[in-house]
Formats: sequence, structure tokens, C-alpha cells
Amino acid sequence: MSSRDPEALEPSSIEAVAPGPVEVPGFNPPTALVWFGVAGGAFAWAAVHVSGYEFSLRRCIPTGTGALLSLSPWQIGIAAGGALVAVAAIGVSLWLFLRTFRIDDVAGMERRGDGSPPPVGRIQFLSMVGLTVNALALAIIVLDGVGAPLLTACQQS
Repeated sequence: MSSRDPEALEPSSIEAVAPGPVEVPGFNPPTALVWFGVAGGAFAWAAVHVSGYEFSLRRCIPTGTGALLSLSPWQIGIAAGGALVAVAAIGVSLWLFLRTFRIDDVAGMERRGDGSPPPVGRIQFLSMVGLTVNALALAIIVLDGVGAPLLTACQQS
């Protein structure tokens, strides 16, 4: 047996200390849950940003009294809702990451055919992407939610 033979791989000692989800039968999260963990915060930011822009344009429409519409509470509420969606997406990504970060030898298991659909390594990668993207999206949502109501609208530059 060569050292590159998949059968020659010795089990890792981490399995004795903390068995990973590979040994847990039936770990197959729904695909929609995985993708929510990846892109939930980004879609929430897009919704917050577009609605904030629309509300900023709506502030310029004079009402019957000639005063500007006060839409800041709506902007703040939509930003808070978007922040909750982003935090939920971070929670899903973190849960998926914690379920998959102790995998032993993903490449060796896939070569031997012991993997699970979808491979656990792919779920781990997508959860790390989700943690990064959603944290950035949450920061942008907070900045968008604070900035949009405070900026003056309806003035020419």
C-alpha cells in the first residue's frame, strides 16, 4: 500500500475526543436552509437599501399641508427587520459551521465513497462564506438604517 492509498489513512485522534457530524446519521440540512445561511443577509440588505432609497424619494412628495412626509420610522423599522434577518442568517451559518467543523478527512471519505449528499465539506465551506457575508451585510444594514433617516433629502447638490 502506498501512502496515498485511501485505505492506508489512519483515523484521526480527534474522533475519539469529539466525534463530528459525519458519524451522526441523517445530517442532511435542507438546501434552502444552507442557502439562507449563505445569502440571507445579502438579500435583507438589498431590501433595506432599495426601500430606504424609495422612502428617501417619497419624502420629497409634499402632502396637502405642504410639509414633507415623515417616513423615518418606517425606514428604521425596515432596517431593524433586515438586521433581524441578517442575524438569523448568521445564526444558521454558525449552527451549520459548528455541526461540520470537526470533519476528519473529507477528501479521503469522498474518494472512498463514504461521503454524504451533499458533502459535509461543501456545507462547511458555505457556512464559512455565510458567516463572512452576513456579518458584512449586517454592518451595512446598520449603517444604512442609521444614515437613511438622518440624511437630508430633496435638496440639489
